[in-house]
Amino acid sequence: MTIMSESENLFLIENNKTEIEINEEDARTLGKLGEELASGRDRFGNLEEDSESTLIKVSPPLGSGKPYKISVMNSIGSIKIGEKTYDVRPKIDKDHFNFLFFNNEDPNKKIRLSEQLIEGGEVEGSLFWQMVESFLKNTEIVINKGIQKGYKLVEDELPYVSGRLDVLTTTKNLLVGKLKIKSEFEEFTPDISINRLIKEAVKKIITNELKTKYNPQVESFINEKRKQARYILSNFHEVGDYLVQDKYLSNVDRNNAYYKEAYSLGLKILEYEYLSSAEGDSEVSVSLFRTPDVVENGLRLALNQKMTSSFRCQRGGDTLPAGAGITGKPDLAFYFEKEKIATGDIKYKLFSENNNNQLEPNRHDINQIYSFMDGAGVNKGILIGFDNTGKELKDNGENYYEGSDKIIKSIPWRLKNITPEESLKNVIKEITNFLEED
Repeated sequence: MTIMSESENLFLIENNKTEIEINEEDARTLGKLGEELASGRDRFGNLEEDSESTLIKVSPPLGSGKPYKISVMNSIGSIKIGEKTYDVRPKIDKDHFNFLFFNNEDPNKKIRLSEQLIEGGEVEGSLFWQMVESFLKNTEIVINKGIQKGYKLVEDELPYVSGRLDVLTTTKNLLVGKLKIKSEFEEFTPDISINRLIKEAVKKIITNELKTKYNPQVESFINEKRKQARYILSNFHEVGDYLVQDKYLSNVDRNNAYYKEAYSLGLKILEYEYLSSAEGDSEVSVSLFRTPDVVENGLRLALNQKMTSSFRCQRGGDTLPAGAGITGKPDLAFYFEKEKIATGDIKYKLFSENNNNQLEPNRHDINQIYSFMDGAGVNKGILIGFDNTGKELKDNGENYYEGSDKIIKSIPWRLKNITPEESLKNVIKEITNFLEED
């Protein structure tokens, strides 16, 4: 694929290989930045075996003398090489991306994604700063309504007994004349996952190194937001440092519903990455936002909000059986009354086409769903992906393995000639019909 242009605005599509005009040094710099930006780690900070080693793939090998092609993996944003800026756009239709990206936010405060916004206009990474403005406003609402507290297990040595006594350590203390009692107890504190996540997002705003073209109004805007962030940070002085697992342990329910906007935007700010380098002939900068988590979360939240009262959909959390050989946890769990009846997963990828002109889910994804079903103890599994062809899926809603009583239904979120609202209705209809089957 060659570079695409709209009125001299150069752009790429995430995950698509695109030829661009760069020299060997700039290609090498892009590759290094891509490797630095790749997280490649699971929720506990461990390196994932099947993770991408880079967010920016450069081919063919350096020094081949052939034109370079780049692929930006599962990210949107912008790449700037010298005076040229390349927009990196979503691999799915922009309206559908917007719908899922901003699904769980106040409709009156939505930031509509546009080519100008992704490119940055006056500010490289203006998507980041527009999210910042809304995030800070909603975090101030959290502060005004009261920072939530929760119980946290604490170990400490005290002059009195509190909670469960550590007899061995306390005895050792007393024998050496140390009048301290080692106890384990629950403390009611604001140092909980969701507050640590929001605090980390605020800190990122203060320390972010996004560059701007010289413009007094833009500089003033960013300085104002950083000043606002410093004030907000001072209100989180009792909240500890961010832990990798906080992203997955944080939750919004009816008791802290006023956190919803700040939590959602805080997650997105933590996903946003920026790096720059001047190792090659030109300065190269990359502003990228990882897309899978926010798109998949947006779809899950849409299902939570719109599913019929007969079935309940919530975040999945089943532990995979030992020795499953598959990593991760499911996005979805489906209930009828209090009984779990199915598990499911959302994949931000397009279903591929086979030789029979049919759509076919990825075999690894199917195997993963089977493992999720084993972990959940259910016989029904749902795999949701994306499609821009309108074609049917192969062997859908059938047993994939001979002798198995487990059935997987692959459901496409359609993108072609359909609105996001209609796609959501169709997905919910297919899920409901599948769950109602005997």
